[in-house]
Amino acid sequence: MTFKEAAYFILKREKRPMTAREIVEIALKEKLIKTSSKSPDRDLAIQIYDDIRLNGENSPFVKVGRGLFGLREFYEQKREETVGEVQHLIRRLEETQYRSNSPSEFEEVLKEAFSFLGFETELKGEPGNTDVVLKAKIGRDESYTVNVDGKTSRSGKISDVQIDWLSLEDHREKTKANFIVVVGPDFSKGNVEKRAQKSGVVLLKVKDLIELLKEHARYPFNLLELKRLFETPGNADYVVEEIIRSHRDRTNFLENLKLIVEEMENLQSLLGYFSVDSLVARTELGPQMIKSVIDLLNSPLIKAVEEVSEGKYVLVIPKRELSKLFGRLASACEQEKEQKEQDDVKNKLVKNELTKDELIKYLSRTERVPTVLREILLPLCLKHGVVSREMIKEELVVRKMAQNLGQAGLVLSTVSKAIGENELLESIISYDKLKPWKKDNFRLKEEYKEMVHAVIEELKGKEQPKTDLKNRLVEYLSRTERVPTVLREILFPLCLKYDVVSREMVKKELVLRKMAKDLGQAGLVLSTVSAVIGRDELLGAIIMYDKPKPWKKDNFRLKEEYKGLVQEVIEELKEIKGNLQHGT
Repeated sequence: MTFKEAAYFILKREKRPMTAREIVEIALKEKLIKTSSKSPDRDLAIQIYDDIRLNGENSPFVKVGRGLFGLREFYEQKREETVGEVQHLIRRLEETQYRSNSPSEFEEVLKEAFSFLGFETELKGEPGNTDVVLKAKIGRDESYTVNVDGKTSRSGKISDVQIDWLSLEDHREKTKANFIVVVGPDFSKGNVEKRAQKSGVVLLKVKDLIELLKEHARYPFNLLELKRLFETPGNADYVVEEIIRSHRDRTNFLENLKLIVEEMENLQSLLGYFSVDSLVARTELGPQMIKSVIDLLNSPLIKAVEEVSEGKYVLVIPKRELSKLFGRLASACEQEKEQKEQDDVKNKLVKNELTKDELIKYLSRTERVPTVLREILLPLCLKHGVVSREMIKEELVVRKMAQNLGQAGLVLSTVSKAIGENELLESIISYDKLKPWKKDNFRLKEEYKEMVHAVIEELKGKEQPKTDLKNRLVEYLSRTERVPTVLREILFPLCLKYDVVSREMVKKELVLRKMAKDLGQAGLVLSTVSAVIGRDELLGAIIMYDKPKPWKKDNFRLKEEYKGLVQEVIEELKEIKGNLQHGT
């Protein structure tokens, strides 16, 4: 089977939306496809997107949600996608509004919610800044910017002391925002609303934001309608109700369009024409509503209605063809947007592939930070979603990467600092900053979860060879012969301290450590060590050197990917030696 044939077969059998990764896993397990690709799920996703883009309604596939595909015969694409997205947003808003220990989760969901409503959104969220900035670009005079401040509360009430009114005003000046809105589960009575009105701040409850999302899913708001939400400071309850009521009055026009067109056809078959009065009598709708529909259908763009004499009209396009015409108009409006979305997805897949290669390279290293990320933090994030500092510290102790919780805290501080300073890790991992120097509630960004899962699985397959290499090195360096001793006590520690170690440095250290009487004898010892390095497969895999002459090695150094492993082995051997000396 081809990739697309396998996808069709599996989607038809499963009768549910699936990610490209799920489809590929089943296809490979059942041997429906063969591939040598490193990223078959990416290949399949691109093929399905291309099929949808090129074949449109003739494609058997539909996109039914973020990263989810289904079969057209089972799903009505746009409806399923919109309903699924708004239900997902509502569920996340309801869950995260009470997580006072993880406010940035709530901020991320607010960004997605306002994006769904049609705003351009930017997540700020760092200390000293607003959480989300909304931009409504609707012309020079009507465009506006909104600062959104998300507030979470375990009790479900936001009090006056939880809102930093002065900072809100500072943020307004910083972003040149027209409006400020604070979003929370609910707000305490009394002083909060007075301060909000005085400060020009809108208080929006999560339940009201959810009602706006539901109404937008039914029929989209325009950004001028939503502007009213931000224009009246204080509690937004009644404003939301008024916006939804006005919106429904406007959209009733479109809901009544089908009824009016049907009656146009009926009257035309009976009388040969229709008029405003006859349509009012048949539909019981107001004359203004009827006249608006006639004007719409008589517009130069549509030309579905012609006035044959004063006040008398005929429908010149059958209802079925009129439906197709509106469908084409909608498709024309959506085509550019869909093309951009598909291009963005493709670019994201390619970017993810590059990020995946970088992450594999980083996590393959044996230093402490990559090891903790690979063995503990990232697997915990994949399993639990949000991972607290305490969970990580406990796991560090259980996995014997720290002796106690105190030491585990120091290890975690090192890892946290590395995440904040590493652009790759920062792009993948989110966290809360309880204090400028303290990170908590680590989690993977939604778009990178699958990629991280694939990286961890891939690294598990590579882990055993390195474990074997470490065990062999421990066994070799534990021996008491001269060469293992020199490597353990002098050459490897010098290589860990300095990037390049010369022959002279090794010889001086041999004399200093009394492993040779003088530099001449030290040269002979080093020659023996060099010869062993040259012919030993294990040492040759770890140590690099220059050969200024065929028989002479110089400028010893460790291969970059093995520095962490050698460090671990040396420390482990020191610990074993210390325990033996103390009789433990």
